[in-house]
Amino acid sequence: MHKSKHSGFALLTFLPYIVMGLAALLALWKWADFKEDLREEGRAEVRAEWQAERASLIAARDAMVMRWAKAVQEVERVYVEKSVERSARFESIRSRSHSASVSGSIRLSPDAGRVLADASAAANAPGPTGEGEGAAPPVPQAAGDVDTTGQQWVTFAVEAAEAYADARDKWQACVSWASEIRNTNSNADSANPSTN
Repeated sequence: MHKSKHSGFALLTFLPYIVMGLAALLALWKWADFKEDLREEGRAEVRAEWQAERASLIAARDAMVMRWAKAVQEVERVYVEKSVERSARFESIRSRSHSASVSGSIRLSPDAGRVLADASAAANAPGPTGEGEGAAPPVPQAAGDVDTTGQQWVTFAVEAAEAYADARDKWQACVSWASEIRNTNSNADSANPSTN
């Protein structure tokens, strides 16, 4: 019986230490929860900043795409206007070429005829393929064979001139489009210095 009295006394002696240890464990547990809450708040802040930055980049990208589309549409509009004007201008010239008074005939050597045929074939050979590219109108055949009339040569020259004008207008449209895109990009960069 004496032994149990001592064990109760020992328990009472260590009880404050046990309570303090439990309180310390509870404080550590609460501290860990507090730190985790802080980390989660930090993560939420970072996520919100990242999502805002992502939304800003998407909006900037979409605005750039719209400016590019507008630039392409403007270049296409100008090209179509030039095409209509060119077609009308050459329609008159073509009709005059058929009725122009031309006398005589031209005799080419067989070698000259082959050179002209080869040049026409080379100009009409398929180029590099690309998706969405329409077929270009063929280069006109050289007028006649070895013996041809002056009239055929006038018609051939008019067709060749029109093909050249069309190629020049397409080239200018490509240059204008590239310039518009470059201007659009540099205007966007100067308006939004954070992307630099």
